[in-house]
Amino acid sequence: MEPYTVSGLAKLEGEVIEVGDNCQSNGETTKYELSGIVVHSGQASGGHYFSYILSKNPSTGKEQWYKFDDGEVTECKMHEDEELKAQCFGGDYMGEIYDNNLKRMQYRRQKRWWNAYMLFYTRCDQKPIQFDPCVEQLSLAESRNFVLPLPKAIERSVRHQNIRFLHSKSIFSAEFFNFIKKLVSCTIPSTRPDKMTPAAEELSLLGVQLASQFLFHTGFRTKKSLRGPVIEWYDTLSHHIRFSALVRKWFAANALLNPATRLGEYILMAPSPEVRTVFVKLVVFFCHFAITDEPLAGYEGSNLCEQILISVLELLKCEAVDYGKHLPHYFSLFSMYVGLGIPEKQQLLKLNVPFIFMQVALDEGPGPSIKYQYPELSKLHQVVSHLIRCSDISDKCQNSNQNSQPLENPFKDANIRREELVPLSPECADILFNRTGYIKKLIEDTAVGEEGIKLLQYCSWENPHFSRAVLTELLWQCGFAYCHDMRHHTELLLHILLIEDSWQHHRIHNALNGVAEEREGLLETIQRTKTHYQKRAYQIIKCLTQLFHKSQVALQMLNSNASIARHWTMAVEWLQDELERQRSCQYNSYSWSPPAQSNDNTNGYMLERSQSAKNTWSMAYELCPEEEQEETNESDIEPTDESQRQQQQQQQQQQSQQITQSLQAPTAVGDALTSDTVPASPAHKPFIVGMAPVGSSSVNWSAANTFSADSTTTTITTTTASTNSGGVLTAVNSTEQQQATTDASINGLTANVKQLALSPKTLLLLMNECV
Repeated sequence: MEPYTVSGLAKLEGEVIEVGDNCQSNGETTKYELSGIVVHSGQASGGHYFSYILSKNPSTGKEQWYKFDDGEVTECKMHEDEELKAQCFGGDYMGEIYDNNLKRMQYRRQKRWWNAYMLFYTRCDQKPIQFDPCVEQLSLAESRNFVLPLPKAIERSVRHQNIRFLHSKSIFSAEFFNFIKKLVSCTIPSTRPDKMTPAAEELSLLGVQLASQFLFHTGFRTKKSLRGPVIEWYDTLSHHIRFSALVRKWFAANALLNPATRLGEYILMAPSPEVRTVFVKLVVFFCHFAITDEPLAGYEGSNLCEQILISVLELLKCEAVDYGKHLPHYFSLFSMYVGLGIPEKQQLLKLNVPFIFMQVALDEGPGPSIKYQYPELSKLHQVVSHLIRCSDISDKCQNSNQNSQPLENPFKDANIRREELVPLSPECADILFNRTGYIKKLIEDTAVGEEGIKLLQYCSWENPHFSRAVLTELLWQCGFAYCHDMRHHTELLLHILLIEDSWQHHRIHNALNGVAEEREGLLETIQRTKTHYQKRAYQIIKCLTQLFHKSQVALQMLNSNASIARHWTMAVEWLQDELERQRSCQYNSYSWSPPAQSNDNTNGYMLERSQSAKNTWSMAYELCPEEEQEETNESDIEPTDESQRQQQQQQQQQQSQQITQSLQAPTAVGDALTSDTVPASPAHKPFIVGMAPVGSSSVNWSAANTFSADSTTTTITTTTASTNSGGVLTAVNSTEQQQATTDASINGLTANVKQLALSPKTLLLLMNECV
């Protein structure tokens, strides 16, 4: 029982107190007798408490256990082992329970929902204080024994605790915090480091010692309303750390590295995010100025900064496992440090930080796997990107032309010269170029940002094998990832396809048509998902539209490859049909209709007819290649003789004049051809007019399906034409086609529904004449 006594608890807290005058210091054992039990019945979320108390009669020495359950007090047999076990030990028991299936009571093993919660023991070697058994003398007003004697040991313990309470009350006050802050601030050196006197340096050291003792034992452990903004302490300490190497040496040996748990406690374990953030900034600031300081004895590293960084990396072997939720602050330390300059990056490369971090991302070390289910590793990927782009990977590059040298990589760190690039370690190169696990982790992280894109671009440059691995993973993500992640993956794919090296043509071709025997292409994904996952098909069309506009290589491939052009036209036509489709909804023409939501960040599978989608279609429509048509009109046949060419031009001019007159004629059907009936949008299909030969009363015309003009493909609608003896043509809209096909007599003439064929050249000429 010694660990549970007053003296035992004091030893655990580092104190030594005397329990009583007859305390045993010779190691003799003391017997204790169970005298009270508190039992809890129920569960952790709620329940009921009752007690068992042993009562002794001083005169007769008889002992009896009583059960105190709210207002009910009953005798019990707790002195019997079986009763004590049944009431206090928990576990299982055989109880009678009603069986609904058998319709009778049955004995079954059940859980006891009650067990002992607190035990009370009484020392057997001390006689209890004898009180007068007279009941009348229990009154404080009449009894002379109303003041009980307090043991000296307990009195000293109470006095000591009161002093400590008053001391803590004085420390945890706003006045004391401001007092310490002013003391530390007034010792900041006012001169440059090279002009600092020994007295000023000693005063600065005293200020840092005072601040460290106060912050790590009191200041950082208090609530924000008392300590104030922690960044103010960072501003104060940073001035001391910057100017004196002596101060940095003491601060590292007594504040950062001693005790050994200090770094893990304030980087990973501290409950306050503000404290963790400021402590990380303080460590980064310290390492930046200690990069040339002499190392401490007994620690690994060639300089003081390296010793601190090695100690921080050691946290991945133990402390980081249980605090995966706070890993962003841990990796932000390296993210801030790597952004300070080239010397800092080279130092981290010397410590092989990229290899260590990629192991963490793959759950392969250096310590056990992180227990947190979804650790945030965006800062980790950013650090790896910075360091890899300062490494030399030219041995992995090759030109698509075997007789040419690889082009210079433009995605390396802009602040480092080519001759300053550090060779990449073999372990790091193996994970990055020979395995695909880390590439998948990097691509799946939607918060990796610009640095992740630069890393993939840097490693994909003039590297067909790495490009294939990246492209294979991105095509899978574009084909099967969740819709709300599609924008991230399509933007990443676009950046990869816009890399202008000797392998760009191959990358674009594989992206459109697929990687052989591994992944389907983007055009095939559009056809597969356009019916049941329209937003995925739309996002891919949007990505390809930007690709064709930004890359001449891709645009040339679209215009020269008939298969790609056909699939692209089908995709654009599908998008047009979806945007024009009238879907049933609860809003009528007289009620307000809500604006369409974005297709980038909304849930659901069907396409939203937003303005952005319409703009995307318009840009995609302009990219459709012109289709070669069979010119059926004699006017479009290139004449072989000069006289035939002139005759043909005259015939075309006559036809144009006649058609102009016919369009301006105030006929009943022609009145319907107003400007209101012709849609201005290129998404609508214009109707075509033509000139019938003079002298024929009813002529059948045939029209081609499409024509090309202004780099766009327009769908022709069927028109109804009728002519009279004067050669006047009247055209009706396709919506009146059914009425025109009834062979009704208009002005004594018969109108037959046929198709009209005009070449783009003739059509443009007619449009100019009409204007």
